[in-house]
Amino acid sequence: MFIKKSKTIVFLICFCFSVFQCETPRNNPLDAGNPNHRLGTISGEVFTQRVPRLAVSDVIVSWKSDDRASRTDQQGKFKINNLKKQNGWLILEKEGYVTDSISVVWNESNTLFEQGFLNAVPQLDSIILYSSIENKRPARKIVTILCNAKITDPDNDIDSVLIKNKTLGLNTFLVFNTTSGWFEKTLKASDLHVNNPDEVIGHEFTISVKDKFGKKFNMATVIVKRVIKEEIITESPSSGEETSAAPTLKWERFDPGFPFRFKAQIYVDETPPTLYWEKDTLNSVLQSLPVDIELEPNDYYWIVWSIDEFENRAASKAKKFYVP
Repeated sequence: MFIKKSKTIVFLICFCFSVFQCETPRNNPLDAGNPNHRLGTISGEVFTQRVPRLAVSDVIVSWKSDDRASRTDQQGKFKINNLKKQNGWLILEKEGYVTDSISVVWNESNTLFEQGFLNAVPQLDSIILYSSIENKRPARKIVTILCNAKITDPDNDIDSVLIKNKTLGLNTFLVFNTTSGWFEKTLKASDLHVNNPDEVIGHEFTISVKDKFGKKFNMATVIVKRVIKEEIITESPSSGEETSAAPTLKWERFDPGFPFRFKAQIYVDETPPTLYWEKDTLNSVLQSLPVDIELEPNDYYWIVWSIDEFENRAASKAKKFYVP
């Protein structure tokens, strides 16, 4: 009896040993040892397009072929495991950057490493579009529309800034002012193909940026809200009269029927004129303003502007005087 039990135990041990020694079938698709292994891993990094390269965190990295996604860490790294090895695209998305893609071809590989480079979207910091009327003698008005836009781009790859209005036949560039750091454009009535200044009110002007790679970004749509045709009537000094070194500027009461402020300016009367003194944000109830500096002996002229809450403005006719 003992001998039979011993033989049985030995048989079971040998059977188990032989089973574990045999190569088990590798049919599990997640098993890297499976000769038909069809799942792969994509890892990689995402950087800024600008140099020096900086890692971009929180980028959503999507693998569209398998509806899978990951997100980059603080070092810009990502990893997506257990993907069907179908050629496709990685989509890189983050607010403030242009969405980009990476073409993925597996060939015979099970693991791939990819690098992506994101281009920052230009940012519109501020924009002003306003009308300006300069009143000249005897009854001439110079009408202009001015556009000033403050646009920044971390990648510093802005090629051009455009202003467009299809109805008015306008499609031109804003010019970068290296002193102010703004993109600027002064449009004459002839540029807008209008005879009456009121014709520009309510028209939509589109501001867009084109980068050095040909990508276009619409920044804003703005309108001219008012044209100030009411004219400030100035009184003194005038007619080239002699004044003290610190004269008082006087004008008639002005009430156009909307909120506004005054701005007074004194120019040296030469060609071209030179701005010598100015005061802005002056209360709308004023009718006079003492000049708070002493003017040097010279020929001058002065004007006063009315400026509304949208920066639309109109200037009085110039009045001349001189300081002996």
